[in-house]
Amino acid sequence: MTAETYFEPFHLNPFERQIVLLLFLCMQSDPGSLRSLLIALKDNVDGLPRPLREADIESALARLMTCGLVRRHGENAFGCAALPLDVQRGLFLQPQTRPMLAAIEHTLNNSFHARTQAALPFIHRSRLKPLCLIHQALLEDRLDDVRFFLLSAPAMTGLALWPNYAEVGLVSIIREADGVAPRILRYLFPDLAATALATGEKTEALQRALAKPSFSASTDLQQPRLFLALCAWHTWTANREGLASLATTAPDPAWRSAPEACRHLLDGDAAGADQLFTKALRNRLGGYGVDAVNHGPFHLIATLAAIRANKSASRVRARLRAFDAQLLFPRRAGTKTVSLDDLQRVANEGGGASARRPEPSAEPEGVLDTFVVAMESLFVPDDRLGRQLGKRSARLLRQSHEAGYGWMAASLVPCVRRLLPDDEEALDLCRRVADAGVARPLWETSHIVDPWEQAIQEIANLLPQAPSAGGTAAEPAHVLEWLLVLDARQPDDVRVTRVTARLRKRLKNGQWSSGRHLYFDNLQGGAYDDKLDEQDRKVIAAFNQHPDNYTYRYYGSERDFCLVPALADHPRVFKLQSDDWRHPGSGDTLPIRIVRGEPAIEIGAGKKGGESVVRVPWRHPSAYENLQIVQERDDVYTVYEKGSLHKRLSEIVDRYGRNQRLVIPAEGAEALKRLLAPLAQVIGIKGEFDTESVDARHVEGGVHLHLRARFVSSLLHLDLVNQPVPELPLYLAPGGGMRKTLSRLAGETVAVCRDIESERKALAAFTAACPALAAWAVTENHWEIESLQEILTVLDEVHTLADPVPLEWPEGEPIEVVRPGSGTPYALNSAAGADYWLEIGGDVTLDDGKVMAFTDLLAGISGRTERFVPLGERRYLCLTRNLARQLELLAQAGEVSKKRLRLPPASIPLLDTLVPADGRGGFDFPTLVRDRIADFRKAFRQRPSLPASLTCELRPYQKEGFVWLSRLAACGFGACLADDMGLGKTIQVLALLSARAGDGPALVIAPTSVSRNWADEAARFAPALRVALLAETPDRAACVAAAASFDVIVCSYGLLTFEEELLTSRAWNAVVLDEAQAVKNRFAKRTRIVKRLDGRIRIVSTGTPVENNLGELWSLFDFLNPGLLGSHGRFEHRYGNSDGSVSPLLKRMTAPFILRRLKSEVLDDLPPKTEISLTVTLDDEERSLYESCRREALAALDTRDDDTNRITILAHLTRLRRACCHPSLLLPGSALPGQKVETFLELVDDLRASGHRALVFSQFVDFLGIIRQRLDQAGVTYQYLDGATPLRQRTEAVSRFQRGEGDLFLISLKAGGTGLNLTAANFVILLDPWWNPAVEMQAADRAHRIGQRNPVTIYRLVTADTVEERVVELHARKRAMAEELLDGTGSTRLSATDLVALFRT
Repeated sequence: MTAETYFEPFHLNPFERQIVLLLFLCMQSDPGSLRSLLIALKDNVDGLPRPLREADIESALARLMTCGLVRRHGENAFGCAALPLDVQRGLFLQPQTRPMLAAIEHTLNNSFHARTQAALPFIHRSRLKPLCLIHQALLEDRLDDVRFFLLSAPAMTGLALWPNYAEVGLVSIIREADGVAPRILRYLFPDLAATALATGEKTEALQRALAKPSFSASTDLQQPRLFLALCAWHTWTANREGLASLATTAPDPAWRSAPEACRHLLDGDAAGADQLFTKALRNRLGGYGVDAVNHGPFHLIATLAAIRANKSASRVRARLRAFDAQLLFPRRAGTKTVSLDDLQRVANEGGGASARRPEPSAEPEGVLDTFVVAMESLFVPDDRLGRQLGKRSARLLRQSHEAGYGWMAASLVPCVRRLLPDDEEALDLCRRVADAGVARPLWETSHIVDPWEQAIQEIANLLPQAPSAGGTAAEPAHVLEWLLVLDARQPDDVRVTRVTARLRKRLKNGQWSSGRHLYFDNLQGGAYDDKLDEQDRKVIAAFNQHPDNYTYRYYGSERDFCLVPALADHPRVFKLQSDDWRHPGSGDTLPIRIVRGEPAIEIGAGKKGGESVVRVPWRHPSAYENLQIVQERDDVYTVYEKGSLHKRLSEIVDRYGRNQRLVIPAEGAEALKRLLAPLAQVIGIKGEFDTESVDARHVEGGVHLHLRARFVSSLLHLDLVNQPVPELPLYLAPGGGMRKTLSRLAGETVAVCRDIESERKALAAFTAACPALAAWAVTENHWEIESLQEILTVLDEVHTLADPVPLEWPEGEPIEVVRPGSGTPYALNSAAGADYWLEIGGDVTLDDGKVMAFTDLLAGISGRTERFVPLGERRYLCLTRNLARQLELLAQAGEVSKKRLRLPPASIPLLDTLVPADGRGGFDFPTLVRDRIADFRKAFRQRPSLPASLTCELRPYQKEGFVWLSRLAACGFGACLADDMGLGKTIQVLALLSARAGDGPALVIAPTSVSRNWADEAARFAPALRVALLAETPDRAACVAAAASFDVIVCSYGLLTFEEELLTSRAWNAVVLDEAQAVKNRFAKRTRIVKRLDGRIRIVSTGTPVENNLGELWSLFDFLNPGLLGSHGRFEHRYGNSDGSVSPLLKRMTAPFILRRLKSEVLDDLPPKTEISLTVTLDDEERSLYESCRREALAALDTRDDDTNRITILAHLTRLRRACCHPSLLLPGSALPGQKVETFLELVDDLRASGHRALVFSQFVDFLGIIRQRLDQAGVTYQYLDGATPLRQRTEAVSRFQRGEGDLFLISLKAGGTGLNLTAANFVILLDPWWNPAVEMQAADRAHRIGQRNPVTIYRLVTADTVEERVVELHARKRAMAEELLDGTGSTRLSATDLVALFRT
């Protein structure tokens, strides 16, 4: 429909048409602004009244409103109605549009009044522009322009937040969503969904557009903004299929929690949904902040789920704080905002009983307002509900049901039933919606609490809780922590600069919340008395004893120091180490201990004979008159309370002495002695003095050491103290301080005489018994230990001293370290499981008398810290390092269940390394396991003789290979012979088959190209074997059925898939896989078939056991020794590392079954091999063809790492590689000569001139065809072989070349890269580099092998500045990996990102 045909029925005059067009471009304007714009446009607009008055504008607007073309946006603002999209596109093409847009922009930037009245503007490069420019770009699929406009307008965080634009521009797109370009729809979808939900627009058009493949076939869906918008949309519309699709296509596992949460919500599982929403938001799929405007509907349903689940009040509060509906949905000025705080209050906090009936003007009007208030009605009494809420809810129910918002409609059903219980029409609608069953409602039933019930409950909450029946105190639900800011620049006179109180709540998971700071006036007023313990009340009492103005303050004042004595021995005191006292992190607070000190006078001996020194330990003057705080350590502070006597004594000592010391000469000793008795009655005395002169109880002290432990942050603090008299609470540092102490303890004066020398000896003995403490000593008797490993090491040493030196944990939970019991703590048993597997179980006795299952020990060994195995919360088992490593190997080698450890038969070589040869020490295995190990050792001590039927002399390394194969075969283990290409793997296997021929028939699976070679070499070197090529046997079934001793059947991999049932129907003495890389893909049919073959001896022969990734190794070993490497999933989890390296355990597990020798190690007579890269430069025409192909590929690719995308990328890479070879491979019939062909012919001329012969390899058979044509033209003789060449012709071609017929041998890489012996050539030409260098080297080794007498040169033709150069660069990585399994293998599988990078220039 065009603009002209659309407006025809309205019979508009020219003036009215201009008004419609101008108002459409302004999007919102007033009559005055329209008049000014039309006057400015008088030369470009026809039909204007003259003179133009504002009344003319108002009259035209009134008529256009009656036609439905214009709508009022406010008291004096107007805008166009939502027009069809084709009509809008037509209006943008009108000839008057351009001058009108220029006039609007000029007015916006030159009239202050017009900035808010003339049109809807946005800012672009510091200028105001009409918003319709963005709308035009959207309709014309100019997404880059839209992004450019919006990026330069930072205030425009979402188009949906412009209500006047949303109600016209976005609504028109919603109604015709399938008429908008898919990428525009994806870009706009979050705004469209928010607008549709807020306005109640029908979902039909949007749903049709979303269902189109063109919408979902884009990486845009991996953007969090669009992903979450789709999750929310599918929830509101109850589209379970859409949510399931999002869950399966989520680009990251963390993203999957968002659609899963929505599906739980639709199923009525709000608790499960709440947990998943939390995970989604925590993983930054959404986020609260600027990004939240893009995810409004999602945050709304996440908050509703949290309120409905009511599992965490703090989580609900966080969601409510983050939820700002004014920013999330389009809203007209003056309308009520969606508020979820009231819903939380009435649903979970009993607020429904205290609700007030709203005024009629305050009742909800919008869709979401009405929806939320309808939810509140399930908890509010009838007399407190809005009068019109029932009708509004029923109307919204019908609207949402008809529009397609299934979850909204389902959730409104209980509300409408509760609000209109007698309205048959409304109830019938509820039945129809409920019967549809598209979703479960948010709340199924109402729960209304009457005011009197709520009052009774709140009064009960004020009363103290009765103790439990058992008499044990319940764990507190709240704790109060005291945070101090201290100035310790003078450690012996510390100042207190701030004290704050933080209340923390125990969460449902048992952890503590981060806490909130309390007003001091509320603490003093008793607002938190029910959350305080006795020690907290003492601190509050200290507040009240020292009144100050604490009103509405989170912290105290300059009199904070008065609280410090009350905090002595309080368990929850922390020192703040940063200035941010309101939001301290865990690293900003240090738990400290405040102890009450006794200001005792110290008396000691002076430097001169008979001289005494009197010292007062408190300062005068000090920071506080009656108080002194001394920092003993970072986490220990002593507080001294001083009276008038203490101050007078300090003044006297300072006046007559120095530095708080008064020296009394020998002649004053008697006078000092007379003072001791009366002084001891009023103040403590300690030091060196005559205790007989004092009226006190005299006690001789002894040595009773205690080790006290406590955690300070992550550090373990240990203090060794001595209690000279066990019945007195006197604890001193051993070996230090005064020998005699006089003090008042327990109401009497006690004189204690310490045995300082014995204390020092005990301290030395303790530190000698715990050598690990030496590195962590802070003082002689205090240690601070950092890492968990060191902490456990120290505690293990302390564990052995538990009797003489008890370990005490005065604060916090202890860490316990135990050991296996003495004697034989491992009571293990074993049994033979299915398929010869071993099963080990039993118990382990610990030195504390407890018993644990052996499998529980294995399950916890992976989480060990060196030799300490976690047994539970803060409990560890200490093992020797050797035993810990052995147990870890056992756990990784087998499958641990609740009762048994299952070990595969091939794990015996690993178990053998855990048992010393002399049988002493090592792990104490059960008898069955030891018998298996003994049988294994016996087999490997045997040295079998070569079979007499062999007609050739084996080289020494080949003899060793035969012995190794024989030993593994005797044990029933599979073997991987991975010798370098050309070392005679076939003859070694034939020697084994000859030695074992009498035990039954053998089956050899080999590539077609080497099947004949097996028959030839067997006839030549092992004539006792009867070899049959299955492909050439007329009656295959009879051949297989009749196979007996000395029979060897050779079958190709291709024929294997056709004869699966025949070959798997019988047992074989030996099954050999030659060139076993053919079964590296675990998903391939041939791989699944070979694993079904019943062979007692299993051998694989391959020069490249791993080519691309470790999954290939697992596939080989799953055939050789099933179960050794576990399932494929466990294999990747256990042996693969994120950096591409491999666990050393993999090499240890596989090394006994892989034999690898290199030519350089065993062949001294093999000639050298040289590799040379020849650079090919494309001419201009070929370069142009290549670049166009490369750019085309880049435009079509993305970096998704799924199988479909990888196939697409590899297809484009293959096109590029073919373009490097010859133009006609891309453009059939091209006359371009091809620079690579020309370079190749020049090289061939040089080789022929020097009398050399060469093997020529290419992956592309049609490229070899081009080479053949040029060679025929040049008269060059050659032999030829590709995948289509029959077996007999292959053999003949090889024989002819070896006899000297032909200068070149053209071979396709796949068909002739393995199994051929072509030593007649001493040059190898690789026409196009292959991904895997191992494949190329296999091809090159057709010439570089036993029998070659001349140096071998390998030429690799590489086209410059193309994908071929990138492939050669990959070779550096791949070659390092080719032998990595044998020296520590890793995986080099290329990701999609790596592959796409090959296209870059």
